[in-house]
Amino acid sequence: MGKSKKFTASLNLGSQKIRPMKHFLMPSLFLFIFALPAWTNKNGAPQGKSGSPQSNGETCTACHYSGSVSSQTISVTSDIPSDGYVDNTNYTITVKMQGNGGNHSVMGFMASIEDGSGHQGSLTAGSNNQIKSSNYVTQTNSGSAASGDSASWSFTWNSGTAPDSTKIYIAGNFANNDGGTGGDIIDTHVETLMRSHVGLDEVSALDLRVIAQRTLGTLWIDAAQARAFGSLHITDLMGRQVYQSDWKPSDAQGRELWLPSLSAGQYVLTLQLNQGQTVSERFIW
Repeated sequence: MGKSKKFTASLNLGSQKIRPMKHFLMPSLFLFIFALPAWTNKNGAPQGKSGSPQSNGETCTACHYSGSVSSQTISVTSDIPSDGYVDNTNYTITVKMQGNGGNHSVMGFMASIEDGSGHQGSLTAGSNNQIKSSNYVTQTNSGSAASGDSASWSFTWNSGTAPDSTKIYIAGNFANNDGGTGGDIIDTHVETLMRSHVGLDEVSALDLRVIAQRTLGTLWIDAAQARAFGSLHITDLMGRQVYQSDWKPSDAQGRELWLPSLSAGQYVLTLQLNQGQTVSERFIW
């Protein structure tokens, strides 16, 4: 009997040691798994979470509890000219999120550019952001930290042949970085992009004006309708090229050349756009 009791006590002691491990291990494992999605999404939202038609209207609320939007805002800026974008042209687009007093230490976003028929143009990532599934742009892990309750990301959009009124769809997560999904706020923003309505015939008839100031070494070029990529060439009257540079859509607002080494004489400035339009103007230097 004594041996039997001793053996039984040993079993009970072993059972007591095992039970606490079973009791505490599983909740700890559950908490780790539960917190994992909130941590990994610092490295970008899953594709298809921009709130767009191609995202089926989905945002990050599937993984993050969305509190009420109060002071939080999302805005978009770009270098697209005021009269709209043109075909096959690269533009820099910046998404900015501001907590405006919400004290959010971590922020993230997902954006896509679409019209009713699907994604439009192509995307190239910039600093602190990345492209997912070719058509969505989101932050990287290093780009998720907010500064002064604000964060921003810039990326490149090539317009391709995007139709008029193509839209940027953005879903932003204003997170409190507590390791969980509670207390985060999801906001959305839609920005409409306008296509340039300047036709090829209008561009062909663009008005090129050149103002030469040799004493200052500057040449001012005014070609307000030349809102496309192309090139500039300056040649002498013998046809020899003395200067060449690229032309950007933003140059249509007016561009100044610095030509201190150009010799006195008569020259021809030619502006050639990639769309095929060419215009020339003679000037005296």
